[in-house]
Amino acid sequence: MKISIIVAVYNKEKYLSKCLESLLSQTLSDIEIICLDDCSTDNSLAVLKSYAKKDSRIKVIEFNKNSGQGLTRNKALDIALGEFVMMVDGDDWLEPDACEKAYKQITKNQNDMVYFACNNYYEDLNKSETSLRNILPFEKEFGNPAIKLSEINTPFIQGGETCFLIYRRTFLNNNNIRYSQDERIGEDLPFLVKAMVCSDTVSIITDALYNRRMHKNSCSFTCINRWEDLFTAREKAFQIITTNAENKECFLKAFYIYYINSILYWYKRYSKVDKSLKKPFYNKMRNKFLKINESFNIELIKDYIKYDKFKEVLEGKKFKIFETSSDEKYLTITILGIKIKTSKSHLKTVDLRYKQTIERIKASAKNKKIRVAFYVNDSKWKCQNLYDLMLKSEHYEPFILVGKNDVEYGHFEYQTKEDISALYNYYKSRNMEVYSAYDFEKNEYIPLDKFNPDIIFYSRQWKVPKIHNILETSKFALTCYVPYFISNSPIKLETGSNFHNLLWKYYVINKELKNEYKKVMKNQGKNLEIVGYPELDTYLTPSPAKKKYTIYAPHWSVGGDTPLNYATFEQNGKFILKFAKQHPELNWIFKPHPALKGKLIESGLMNDNEVENYYNEWDLIGQKYEGPDYFDLFKQSKVLITDCGSFLTEYMPTKNPVILLKSKSAKPYNFLAKKVTKYYYKASNLKELSSLFDEILLNEKDTYKIKRLKMLKSLKLVTNASQNIINNLNKTFGL
Repeated sequence: MKISIIVAVYNKEKYLSKCLESLLSQTLSDIEIICLDDCSTDNSLAVLKSYAKKDSRIKVIEFNKNSGQGLTRNKALDIALGEFVMMVDGDDWLEPDACEKAYKQITKNQNDMVYFACNNYYEDLNKSETSLRNILPFEKEFGNPAIKLSEINTPFIQGGETCFLIYRRTFLNNNNIRYSQDERIGEDLPFLVKAMVCSDTVSIITDALYNRRMHKNSCSFTCINRWEDLFTAREKAFQIITTNAENKECFLKAFYIYYINSILYWYKRYSKVDKSLKKPFYNKMRNKFLKINESFNIELIKDYIKYDKFKEVLEGKKFKIFETSSDEKYLTITILGIKIKTSKSHLKTVDLRYKQTIERIKASAKNKKIRVAFYVNDSKWKCQNLYDLMLKSEHYEPFILVGKNDVEYGHFEYQTKEDISALYNYYKSRNMEVYSAYDFEKNEYIPLDKFNPDIIFYSRQWKVPKIHNILETSKFALTCYVPYFISNSPIKLETGSNFHNLLWKYYVINKELKNEYKKVMKNQGKNLEIVGYPELDTYLTPSPAKKKYTIYAPHWSVGGDTPLNYATFEQNGKFILKFAKQHPELNWIFKPHPALKGKLIESGLMNDNEVENYYNEWDLIGQKYEGPDYFDLFKQSKVLITDCGSFLTEYMPTKNPVILLKSKSAKPYNFLAKKVTKYYYKASNLKELSSLFDEILLNEKDTYKIKRLKMLKSLKLVTNASQNIINNLNKTFGL
């Protein structure tokens, strides 16, 4: 038996059929469904028995008195036979492949438990909204198969919901992880906290596998008279941490962030529903907050909690938390489907800082050059043309700051001293002014204000350490963003974070993209500037008359457990190498994504020797290129074979054909990428790929060429973007 699904039921007659149908139709059929009827007063039990007669995988357990979800779920855990366990509430439902995806990941990674996202279905509005609240704290670890919670520095305790995970049953039993049976509200928090504390490794599925029905009959409100259970459950979770956690400080930081914010939230909600609770709830809350303040250094979590409200409670002030609309204080930002609150005060603060910095630059620009830092923390360098133009300008002094990403040891993108040194030496070898923003001797990041930049250009929103992020650097510099790639991902990935909304200037490729971004950016896109894409400026100079290279450029997202899943290497990597060996006359260049090698090893698709052998074989038949400056290769090539999203638009101005390797599990492209790839040649399997190799590589046919060139002309991709950026800056500073 692979999975035991435990379904808690109390008066869910209206919703049970949808729930059970979703379980019975799972693509993974080796499951048992343990349904717990907690003495329902409607026809829930009859519905359960009816389904049990139809399918032997359903087991029904009746309770003679209403006992609460804690006791009933514990009963199911005691009799479950599955290797793994999942929880479902009787009014919710699973996606058809939920069990299959969860089982595949937890067995492949050998985790104790695996988190996944959910969809919130709002019954009154009849609409769904994807939520990643429980997995977003692990954003930097997406793709990591062995996350250790004791090493996570983000507030990873986001609630007590236990339905958004799959658990190894022996792990639960060996650690005596069971639900608290005394509470009717919050009984799942001690369960989840103990699972977190006891787990060896966990991993993340970014897909929404669970559908949660949001309605007014939630136990949190029907059991409002049991409001003190909220505090009792949290006290039990606290005791679990202090008794069992190896890294107590890590877990206590995450726990107290959740404790303070969640209690303030429930004070607000319950005070609205029943104002008679306002005083007793407040007094209980204040007593608890005073104890936390006495025993814990609140400065460690000050930036993660509603500190002003927490402080007012300590002082005994009767604030009107329940009368204030959150929309007055926060903007809701969406990334990967989850809504995140970002403080409006941050937007106002950085806006004021930028105005002050502009005035400072205006005053000094007459006497000295404006120092422009290009901050890079990986090998994706797309601003060479802009750098060169600034170097020639009488107004600007460009330089490179080589940072280190904040990925921890063990992750496939972890950067060693050798990695950073190689990056540093790359720029040094090009006679560029370059500094390191990480001190390996002291093992610490260097604050960027030490380099006196007036402007900082970022090329990547991900994995930037806190000391180098915009909330810090906006204190002394204007922040600009030229993305390291022309996005083919869903629009929200390139607009939804604090990073995008707090930038001074976000440079975009065309008006169409700007209009799409404005629709979803919570600053209304006021920082967007249409300039084109700087690295495409290289196409302003003519390409060689004779094009000779065939480029194979595979993406890194192998293994099927990444947010994008573009990679097809597992299906065709060896086939393409074999074809290249048979046809060396095609002048091959192997251009893998920099992260592919590490991800192949981490995912288990290849071991170290197999990866090295594969890469070395390309050296024997052609060239291998892993550097950041590849546009000259593009201009000298005659065809590109790739599943890399960033190359789709970058390569189009070559006017050459592209063989696009399609993954069935890949995230959908955005509107721009759909246009760009409309007249590319697409291969979803080896048969299609072999046919395209014959047609395009061997017979040199390009059926879509005229249509593709027409599309290229309409998109207006090559615009002298670097000069446009300089013109934009000159206008700002009155130069």
